[in-house]
Amino acid sequence: MLERPAVEQDRIGKTLSQLGMTMGVFVIDGGDNWKTSLTTGKQEFKDNFIKTCKISVEAAKRVNAKWATVVPGFFDRKMSMGLQTANVVDALRRGAEILEPSGLVMVLEPLSDTPELFLRTSDQTYEICKAVKSPSCKILYDIYHMQRNEGNLINNIDASWDEIAYFQIGDNPGGKNQPREKLIIRIFSNTFTRKDTKV
Repeated sequence: MLERPAVEQDRIGKTLSQLGMTMGVFVIDGGDNWKTSLTTGKQEFKDNFIKTCKISVEAAKRVNAKWATVVPGFFDRKMSMGLQTANVVDALRRGAEILEPSGLVMVLEPLSDTPELFLRTSDQTYEICKAVKSPSCKILYDIYHMQRNEGNLINNIDASWDEIAYFQIGDNPGGKNQPREKLIIRIFSNTFTRKDTKV
């Protein structure tokens, strides 16, 4: 979304409004999501993240978005997990300060694409959200990635519920197994109903 011209973003927002639709997530990505970046604590990566958050606020206004995905990059294998976590929390706090006034919520997405990614599990993401302490820093819980990384989905959803702002539900990409996808949706719909949440 951020690479699209402002005119195109305006057109997307207008079309969504005309169709009575809401924008899903877009990605806050200044080019550092898929490399070692925020974990290092280096100012250059923090500065780029803050700059990208500012650009994202403007894009969100144009497309009427409420949520934007954040991926804090790869592990720094030369640094302890505690220090990396502190560096990520510090950067996310700075980002949240920019997003909060507009109501835009960054949703941290733990992924399974590569073991190099720093953010991997819901409990790790929950811990980071609690440390950031902002309504603009929550969890994007992607069922596919979390099944691959941690399993025990219902219990993990329950445990991190108060920090989850956004769900993505799907089967293996390209699987095209509609009966199985319907079953997945039914199982998680029961969980959402227990939590008095609309699907």
